[in-house]
Amino acid sequence: MIKHFVHYLFPGSFVSEEIKKEVKSWDIEEANKNAEKGCYGFYFTTRKRGELDLDSKQIKKSGTYFIDGKIKTLTDVVNEFNPANNILISNMKINKWDRVVITKNGWTQPLDKNDVIIQGV
Repeated sequence: MIKHFVHYLFPGSFVSEEIKKEVKSWDIEEANKNAEKGCYGFYFTTRKRGELDLDSKQIKKSGTYFIDGKIKTLTDVVNEFNPANNILISNMKINKWDRVVITKNGWTQPLDKNDVIIQGV
C-alpha cells in the first residue's frame, strides 16, 4: 500500500511544529490552498507498507515549499548592518549555508537545493 502526505510547517519554540495530512497526490496548488493560518511552508512524503511490514517506510520526499518567503544570502544578511543578525551570520558561516529563507512570519532556516518559494493564496 502506498500513501501520500503533506506536512504543514509552523514556527515552534526551537524547531518547526508539523501537521501531517493524507492527500491523494503531491498537488502543490491544493496544498497551498489548504494551508492553515500561521503555516510558513509544507513538503510532501510518500510512504509504502508491505503486507508483512509492521510500519510504513518513507520512499520519497519533496523539498519544502515556503509560502511567501524571501531568500537571503550571507552577503545580504551582512550588508543589512543589523546587530540582531549576528547569530544568523555566525550560523550561516559555521554551517556553510549559502542561503536562508525568511518566512512571512519571521521564521528563518537554511534553503536547500530542492526547496521552492511560492506565492500564498
